[in-house]
Amino acid sequence: MFMDAIQFRQFFLDDYWKYFLQLESELYSTEKYVSFSKNNQKTSSLEYLLLFQAACSEIDTVGKAIAKFKNSSFKMDRYTNINKWGYELQQAYPKIEDTKIVFKPMHIYFEPWKNWEYEKKTTTDLKTKKGSGGAPS
Repeated sequence: MFMDAIQFRQFFLDDYWKYFLQLESELYSTEKYVSFSKNNQKTSSLEYLLLFQAACSEIDTVGKAIAKFKNSSFKMDRYTNINKWGYELQQAYPKIEDTKIVFKPMHIYFEPWKNWEYEKKTTTDLKTKKGSGGAPS
């Protein structure tokens, strides 16, 4: 199914953005128990683990959706991972590695896509040649 940019935006807002806001709300609700401060950066809990796993899963899901939108010939199979769809994102958004985000409660900046490697080409013998970058850190 082909979507134009307006349809994709609405699809994204309906399906992904609301879930992101829910995850964000759940993260902020943990401040009742552990305040957001540099002193607590090494704090761990099952709740943080659940939120981390949900966020990572959502990154994978959204990444695949964007890759498919940007390249209609993009094929997903059981081997499709962040390195494969990452190639499509880096082709569509060459400066993605420079993206900075801020965790406002602590004024901490992150560069989640810095040094990102992606799957550039899979040869017929299934050997992968890597592109520039590295897995998001």
